[in-house]
Amino acid sequence: MPKTKTIWELLGYSPDEYTDVYLSRYMRWLLQKTRINDHGTTDFEDLQKLMANTAVNRFFNDRFNDLEHQAYKVVVHNHDKLPVSTLRRLYEQIMVEIYQTFPKPLFDEARKLKIDNNLN
Repeated sequence: MPKTKTIWELLGYSPDEYTDVYLSRYMRWLLQKTRINDHGTTDFEDLQKLMANTAVNRFFNDRFNDLEHQAYKVVVHNHDKLPVSTLRRLYEQIMVEIYQTFPKPLFDEARKLKIDNNLN
């Protein structure tokens, strides 16, 4: 029985490249809802609160896994018929949906976290 290929193998990514794609998507997702400070730039304390929140992270991972499961089914059925570039575009077309879903109640709770950046 042949070994089942992972999504990153089907898309022609190395494990490191796939990790970069995942982390980049996660950061873009967070940055979409991170507050802007009075200077018109990213409020890094707000971003830090969202990044540190387990419930926000779990929500993203659950949604990511759901979408990736959908993408895997499409990619695996077409991997021997289409070039990798087309498979990646199909994957992205499905995964982009993650940017449409934000758990506002979880973000609101995460923002209540008190960040202490004092290293002493």
